[in-house]
Amino acid sequence: MRTQQSVKNIQIASLSLLVTLLFTAFVYAGSNFTAAYSVSNVTITANLDGSVNVLQSFNGGATADISVQALSDNTYNVIATDESGAVLFMTVEGSNIVIDALGAEKVNLSYFVDDLLTSNGDLWSISFTSDYDAQIILPPSAEIIYISDIPLYENNGMLLMQAGLIEIDYVLKNVRVYDFVVSSDGNDHVMQVSSAAEIEDFRFVNKDQMVSFTVTDANVPVTIIMPKALLEAPFVALLNGNSITHSKYLENSTHTWITIESNDVGTLSLLSGTIIPEFETADVRVIAKMVSDLVLIRVTNDNDSTASIYGLTVRIQGADIQAFKGPREWSRSGASSSLAESSTADDPIIPSKKAVFKMKIVYDDQLIKWKVHDLNGIVLDQGEVKPLSFKR
Repeated sequence: MRTQQSVKNIQIASLSLLVTLLFTAFVYAGSNFTAAYSVSNVTITANLDGSVNVLQSFNGGATADISVQALSDNTYNVIATDESGAVLFMTVEGSNIVIDALGAEKVNLSYFVDDLLTSNGDLWSISFTSDYDAQIILPPSAEIIYISDIPLYENNGMLLMQAGLIEIDYVLKNVRVYDFVVSSDGNDHVMQVSSAAEIEDFRFVNKDQMVSFTVTDANVPVTIIMPKALLEAPFVALLNGNSITHSKYLENSTHTWITIESNDVGTLSLLSGTIIPEFETADVRVIAKMVSDLVLIRVTNDNDSTASIYGLTVRIQGADIQAFKGPREWSRSGASSSLAESSTADDPIIPSKKAVFKMKIVYDDQLIKWKVHDLNGIVLDQGEVKPLSFKR
């Protein structure tokens, strides 16, 4: 009864997070084995404290030992039972576990490890190598933001993964999900972007078959659910104009799931095609001077730039922007308490030229975050500047 209760407690604990791996393999006896046991399933339970419980089941019935290679050298609370819950004798040496099966029809092996599941803030990662195809089931509260390969099968959150290196990154909370409505050929389509990073400045450029947005955090995976009516594979992914690795891990008749590991902040672009286009670039210098409550912002587009600047966005956290004015042919709209925007369609800042913007502000010694855009609203360059103060 005590062993049965222990197994029951393990099953109850699995409600925290359940990952089920089904192995279709055979474990063969050593020199004294008289028959083979088949591995029916392995259940991995990842607990909130970072520990992982592995419950592996074997079907058989012959009088033979079972030799199991555990997923870690650092196992603890190891227990093996037969179909009635009776404890079986075993030996443990590192990752090698040998069970005296005594002809049991079914054998259950349970052990704990602390080094299979890792976390970085709200990001959780599980990584292991499997010699067999593995079915993985995650609870609804787990949001996958990176997966190492395209599943062989997917249904209602169940993923059948191919044998080999299996890596999954997920979060249980604080995932930002952005639904962007894009109009194309007279129809509206919803493109979803999810990431632990903040996504800004989303743009869809129909003529270039490209989506673009800025990512504010580095080394954070970004997942895109792309309607095929907008962009179809193959894809090219770019970060700040440079090629970056991406993976297509799910696909159905209407959508494609793409994951991109952004190793830096900046502009992330996804294009339909196989050729990396040559984008125009802008090398921009921004200087700010403050006189009383007036800030003068000088934007210079350097000689080495190949793109012209059609828009400027400034943001000051906690500040009160009361007015914002660009050059004569630039708009004055888009000012709020901490954000101001100005753009033009006819008078851009071409390479080697500069322009001055004026901003009236209630200011408390804060950095000004700026972004410059091209004609399509795609971010060309960005940075921060602290105004120099001058007295009248």
